[in-house]
Amino acid sequence: MSDPQSESGRSIGVVLSLPDGWVELPPVGTRGGMLRRDPYEQIARRLIAGGAVVPALLRSTRNYLERVAPREQAQIAGAAFVQASTADDAVLGASAVFLRSREPGTPVGVEGLIQWAARPGPADSGPRDVRTVDLPVGPAVRVQWHQGRGDQAREVVQHWVDLEDHGSILLSTGYADSDIQRDRLVADFDTIAAGLRLGDDG
Repeated sequence: MSDPQSESGRSIGVVLSLPDGWVELPPVGTRGGMLRRDPYEQIARRLIAGGAVVPALLRSTRNYLERVAPREQAQIAGAAFVQASTADDAVLGASAVFLRSREPGTPVGVEGLIQWAARPGPADSGPRDVRTVDLPVGPAVRVQWHQGRGDQAREVVQHWVDLEDHGSILLSTGYADSDIQRDRLVADFDTIAAGLRLGDDG
């Protein structure tokens, strides 16, 4: 859970509800001391103990977890999915939740966010599928597209929610780096978005 300040001055926290196999990543600014206390290694060891990752991939799994961990103030939560029987047979997924302050020119409401989310990016390799969905945190715009090509290709799923009372936009983003389990990971991204819960200090 993280508690950034919204423009209204109220503290916003987000709680993740994760599907089986997913792990929540440490909050922004978390650091390990000695290697045995490194939070990313601890998570990697849990994945190995549970049978999701072979022991030989401890270091590479730890490094992957650190790369997808929250790195900027706007990113308030993160989670990862790692399943690897060998270095060449790995399924990787990442999910992050961002809280963006409303800036001048930012669209308002679902209709505005539809136009915002539908804009193609320079790395898009296919059309964007955009539709509206109802989430517990409010009406949302869901967008899905294929990004990149070859070894750099991945499926992206985003959910945009206009938190008008907070002067902010909540953005849940999922990345699937595996074609083999792409459908499963996309379903997980929808499950994560549907499980998001917010709290504030009133």
